[in-house]
Amino acid sequence: MLELDLQYEPEALARVKQHWAATFAHQRRISVYGKRIMARVMEQIKEDDLQLRDYYQLRVSSVVEGTDIDTDTAYSFLKKAIYELAHVTWEFESLDGSEWYIRHLLDTTKERRVGFKDGIITIILNPQLAPYFVQIAGQYSTYKLDGYMGLHSWYSMRFFEILSAFRDTGWWEVSLEEYRLLMDCGQELDKYGSPQKGPERQPGHEARRHQRID
Repeated sequence: MLELDLQYEPEALARVKQHWAATFAHQRRISVYGKRIMARVMEQIKEDDLQLRDYYQLRVSSVVEGTDIDTDTAYSFLKKAIYELAHVTWEFESLDGSEWYIRHLLDTTKERRVGFKDGIITIILNPQLAPYFVQIAGQYSTYKLDGYMGLHSWYSMRFFEILSAFRDTGWWEVSLEEYRLLMDCGQELDKYGSPQKGPERQPGHEARRHQRID
């Protein structure tokens, strides 16, 4: 089957458009390579797109560009990143707590497969999350991809995303507690999203977060 072969040439827009809710979501921290893959996917989403593509493709070389990892040795990193993205879930909860639901970021149920082959990565976004990727006029920030891809840690990438949303005002003020949550430094949660008991969270540990909906 040819579903992992290159089916179209990715168009490099050198710019990423990201929904504020996705940017500021208290979502679980993912690896730098997972964020790089998603940046290259979002780069392909155009202003006038009315729906998501059935799938997105990108070259392995575009993900490792600017790092000290060459294409030949990148596959072990990318395999872990794609596995990670396939297990990423976004949680949504109403402000009063009466409604809660969960969505996977990627759709691995289709006949076309998520994965890589011959230097080409294929990603299928969950179509139920389309409102956070297309038709988001007035609800997004943009940033240049070259600056973003030059960052090498999750924290610097998240901080870049946040500051990009306030570039037009040149000012951002937030409480220390909210800042800790945005930077995934809040209370550690277990796999069910409940606060863990025991010693205070240590640096380097990961926590699961959720975003709220009205």
